[in-house]
Amino acid sequence: MIEDMGLATQTFSFSAWVAGADCFGQRDALLKALEEEGAGELVHPWYGRQMVVATMVEVSHSESEGGVVRFDLEFTKGESSAFPVGSASTGTRAGLAASSLQTSAQSRFSAAMGAVNGAKAQVGLVQGRLREISQILDDGSLPFRELFRDAQAVYAEITTAPGAFAGRVFGLVDEVIREFRGFGDASRGDGVVSLAGVVGKSSAVSRVRSISPLADPTSASIVGAVVDLVGDAALVDAVRDVAVLPTASPPARSDSVLPVDALRDEPVRVDGGNGRDLADALLGGGRRDLPVVEDVRDARDQLGQAAWALALNADTGHYEELTSARVAAGRHLDAVGTRGLRLKSYTPVAVFPGLVLAYKEYGDATRAGEIVTRNRVMHPGFLPVRELKLIGG
Repeated sequence: MIEDMGLATQTFSFSAWVAGADCFGQRDALLKALEEEGAGELVHPWYGRQMVVATMVEVSHSESEGGVVRFDLEFTKGESSAFPVGSASTGTRAGLAASSLQTSAQSRFSAAMGAVNGAKAQVGLVQGRLREISQILDDGSLPFRELFRDAQAVYAEITTAPGAFAGRVFGLVDEVIREFRGFGDASRGDGVVSLAGVVGKSSAVSRVRSISPLADPTSASIVGAVVDLVGDAALVDAVRDVAVLPTASPPARSDSVLPVDALRDEPVRVDGGNGRDLADALLGGGRRDLPVVEDVRDARDQLGQAAWALALNADTGHYEELTSARVAAGRHLDAVGTRGLRLKSYTPVAVFPGLVLAYKEYGDATRAGEIVTRNRVMHPGFLPVRELKLIGG
């Protein structure tokens, strides 16, 4: 069996010479032309005009042939060869930056708690702030939220074994099996990576840092250390999610089961607050596998703001780790967004179903869920007469 790999490489080999009183000048001029980068035109009485690249040049002189310089030349037809060039993976760099930030955050928390005399703390006030942190974490999808359910247990552990507690927090972050299902996928849950999830985890940093400080210095130091730990862990989790996002085309997902057929096995209960979930389930709003540039930029900006907020009271070493994580994640998100789609504005002239607009704009009614979700429409059957944002392309 012979596999056709296309046209074989063509080479032209021949001998040539220059002669005369200025043979050395002609030699140098020819060598300069042969050594220039890129392809050139070969004019030959047998081969005609060919675009070639010089691959071998041998020069010889002889005392018996004064005034003559001989060449053995070899050319390859075509443009210059493009050899593979290694480049650093921006996603890998983001993951490494997250690991370095994690190590620094654990050391920072242990050092902060080691300098606190827990016997002087106002336990009730500290536990009250820990409950506020727990409520904030309940609104997000951070993997360590269950760890803060019991404020009394958290207080006991951070005052007796702060290093072990920080290890548990980041251990839960490390244990997450991250799964990317496509940029148009609206699934939620632990381990499901999305741009919206990155935004949510980044905003959790700002919400945690909005907790009002305590007047008592010892209690304030304990709460501040926990707030910094939670913020660092949330940022590490967000950067690890960013590192999973692909910069090349993601693998195509199976469409063997139609959304309507799937609802026969898993019905969706409809009420006034889950219209978007119904749209996604019924109309298959998650089939888009290209990112939206505006979504990527929003995730990058939110993550950057979270990193800057944590850096405000960080020491020099931790500040550098936060900066490295922010820069690495930002560069990877920039790489993700290079192949993204743009949003465009559209205002319906009347109220009509989302699937009608999806078919009109995209020729695909199953993208109605995408329109409903992005524009926060309460019911997929009734698009309001206002400006809507649609994904171009």
